[in-house]
Amino acid sequence: MQSPEGEKILFQGRNVLPKGEVESWLMSFQDAMRDTLSKRMKKGKKDYEESSKERHVWVLDHPSQIVVTVAQIMWT
Repeated sequence: MQSPEGEKILFQGRNVLPKGEVESWLMSFQDAMRDTLSKRMKKGKKDYEESSKERHVWVLDHPSQIVVTVAQIMWT
């Protein structure tokens, strides 16, 4: 996945090829996006809670979507 700003998040665990019926591979693509973001979110939260890194280092170690969401989770 790539944002308009150029930030990239590679799928973890599986590749999705746009072959066959569009409905089928789009659902696979959506599932891969969810799985990848879920894994990255768990890793970001774990790093936030357990790491001795300074905040600015933690922010640069993770994609912005993960940083914003984990920061909001921890704030609430």
